[in-house]
Amino acid sequence: MSDRFISEKELDEAKKRRQEEWKKVREPTDPEEVPEEEVDSRPLYDRLKEVRDRKQAEYEEEHRFRNMIRGLDADECDFLSGVESLRAKQDLEKSKEEKALLSEIDRAQARKNVEENGPSISDLRIKSTGGIVPKENKQAAILRMAVKRKSDTGMDKCIEKRPLLSAMSDTITFPSALKVIGVLPGMANYASSSNSNSDSNYDSDSDSSSDLPILPVLIPSEKEDKNK
Repeated sequence: MSDRFISEKELDEAKKRRQEEWKKVREPTDPEEVPEEEVDSRPLYDRLKEVRDRKQAEYEEEHRFRNMIRGLDADECDFLSGVESLRAKQDLEKSKEEKALLSEIDRAQARKNVEENGPSISDLRIKSTGGIVPKENKQAAILRMAVKRKSDTGMDKCIEKRPLLSAMSDTITFPSALKVIGVLPGMANYASSSNSNSDSNYDSDSDSSSDLPILPVLIPSEKEDKNK
């Protein structure tokens, strides 16, 4: 009950505090004494009504902006989505046309530079890189070298054997497979059995008998039989 009332002593202390604060902020043109606080002499009903009306006005002002924004129906959403897709399609086509135009300008400029200054650096790079031979596989190179060395050694051996065979063929003479074992009968010298001819005839007969042909008889040798 005592908390609802204020004593005169508390009023005096509050007035002194306000006076000290007033001295700190007082201007030369302001009075020395702190002005008295304004006291609302209206009834409590009027003051409470004023506070309630102010809060209601703030509430209505806040919800007035919310009511201005309403939702969209299905038709409006479809229309807006169609407009957006059409705009995106037009932007895409426009960007493609711009890219094609820029690329055409670049190609024309490149052709002009080539005609005026010769091949460009990119063309030279392509030509230089095109002539590069890729490195061979190490294992394949090793195998190829081994095969080459083997073939070289085989050829060397053949070359070494050839002069040896030629020398042997020059020095070695193989025996003939033909032998003369006799002559045909009836072809002998008859000068010894003749006693009626003179010595001159005997000499002529011996000379003529030496000119008679001798027919050899051929027989195969043992080596030829073995080979057959």
